[in-house]
Amino acid sequence: MRIGVIPTIAPYLLPALAPALRAALPDLASLWVEAKMTDLSQQFHAGDLELAVLAAYPDMGELDSAPFATDPFVLAGPVTEGQGQGAPVRLSELGAASVLLLEEGHCLRDQALAACATADLRDLAFRATSLSTLVQMVAAGLGLTLLPQLAVPTETQRVALRIYPLVDPPTRTLVVAWRRGGPLETVGRRVAEIAVIAASAASQI
Repeated sequence: MRIGVIPTIAPYLLPALAPALRAALPDLASLWVEAKMTDLSQQFHAGDLELAVLAAYPDMGELDSAPFATDPFVLAGPVTEGQGQGAPVRLSELGAASVLLLEEGHCLRDQALAACATADLRDLAFRATSLSTLVQMVAAGLGLTLLPQLAVPTETQRVALRIYPLVDPPTRTLVVAWRRGGPLETVGRRVAEIAVIAASAASQI
């Protein structure tokens, strides 16, 4: 079974999900395909994917889905007072702070832009291809960024960051998706059940 997964989920969830899926469904041979949401949509349309693990968006067209986690955003900044967690902040309290975002084509960029627009944050011209690049730039003191909570345990192992929980944080809903009307709804919902446990484990890594 070919399962698509977006880059802002893949490196953080798959180390927990892939072995859990193999243990729970040993007869299911999985081929994971990492791609941006626009590319996954095209592959679904062409019949090249059976399932996908992604962040829900308003109009999912031909896809049905089962949610498995709510992933809040946090604010990541450079270390100024020691690595770890800072006090909760409101985005509206940051004024015209500079924010680093992913390049076009990432659904996470659109979600972060929407959150920044409500808080008058300034989008820097730099465009990253991955969250790992973003956090490297943040650690170098070039700005702030919004990270999904799912990414925090992994990224804070790589670089020193100061993580600030957000008051009333924007969130994304993580889902397993399949083609509407197809034969894979039962399998998709079972994968989502397994992903609930994997997402909880991933947040503790």
